[in-house]
Amino acid sequence: MTQAEFCHLLRQAYPEMPESFVSRTEETLCRCAASPRHTTGHIFPPNKRGLILAAALLILLFTTVAYAATHWGIFDSLSFLLGKTPPQSADSVMQSGLYQETVNNVEITVQEAGYDGRTLFVRVSYRMLDVEKPLGITAREAYGDHLPDGMAPDALMPEGAKEGAEALLEAHQVGWWMDCMWFDGRAVGIPSGSGAVISGSLTPGEIIMTEYWRLDNEGIQLDGTVNVTLPIGDRQDIEYRRALLDPETKEMKMPDRGVVTFRLDTGSVQEKVVTEHPNRETNVGNAAVWVSDVTYTPLMTYVKLRYRLPEEEKDRLFGNGEEEAPPDSFSAALYQMELVDGGGNRLFPGHSGISAVSSAWAELTYPALEEIPQTLYLAPIENGQGDRSRAVRVR
Repeated sequence: MTQAEFCHLLRQAYPEMPESFVSRTEETLCRCAASPRHTTGHIFPPNKRGLILAAALLILLFTTVAYAATHWGIFDSLSFLLGKTPPQSADSVMQSGLYQETVNNVEITVQEAGYDGRTLFVRVSYRMLDVEKPLGITAREAYGDHLPDGMAPDALMPEGAKEGAEALLEAHQVGWWMDCMWFDGRAVGIPSGSGAVISGSLTPGEIIMTEYWRLDNEGIQLDGTVNVTLPIGDRQDIEYRRALLDPETKEMKMPDRGVVTFRLDTGSVQEKVVTEHPNRETNVGNAAVWVSDVTYTPLMTYVKLRYRLPEEEKDRLFGNGEEEAPPDSFSAALYQMELVDGGGNRLFPGHSGISAVSSAWAELTYPALEEIPQTLYLAPIENGQGDRSRAVRVR
């Protein structure tokens, strides 16, 4: 078998991965197949030995992919959004070890990043090299003697850092200094629906920021390899920030200092995104309700719920009414809704999913569905099951 034939078979064989990972793996295995080894004793002919070594590596790769998804810290910090366990599809859109630089005695590391076709996830470590104590919070520190069942006293809490930790970082003049980011030089304001979780760790002087940016809310879709620029380096003064505003376009020019830029290979992620439009209207309480869009990505499930409400129901929805919403009203049902299958079984128990609410629509987000059931509903939960009498068809 020639090197070209081997590489062709390899490309056909392995599952979809980020292109940067694919090219590195392919390079390594192709070198193994092509390069003779000079040693003593009984050996295989060079090409055969290389192919056997390459096959062993390939088997190891497949075993890893098939039986154990990589541990991603982003899921620890954003379990309320992504769920606690990464789906197998996470490995195809997540990347690690993207950037590292020391600024003002702070080691900045872009540990992980991923893009599911809608949301950009980024996990950044700031390690202050002159701080000797860990800044993470243990379970004992958080709960005292009232530890939840099964939780070890020295377990690290996924959210929160010791008091004064953020002030320490600010004193180093490092971290976000502008509410803007750039993709291949194009400025994008922080999108609505975005957020971040700050946590410490057991590493001395380390603060970790895990961020999620709803780029779809700004009409942004990433494709292929993208340069992502974040203003998280040396903090810049107000005069410099003002100078970045282009007076003609009213957009922020990309800074030439105080930023971190890393390359993210999003591959062909849009091909992994599926959007459906069920549009099956039903009545829930005194409201006409339907799901207009549902999007399935490798990391999340996004549901857009639309409704027509009478005025009194709008007041209830936002807590403006004088009385509590009746239990059979739409307002009461909305905040009890979960994603259930055709049998009313809860797919993500306790996960309401509501991320945004307006007078005409609500967005609900859930972890990824590795296998999408043939039938899906949004339904308020009664006695541990979805109430089909008030359910809205999702699929």
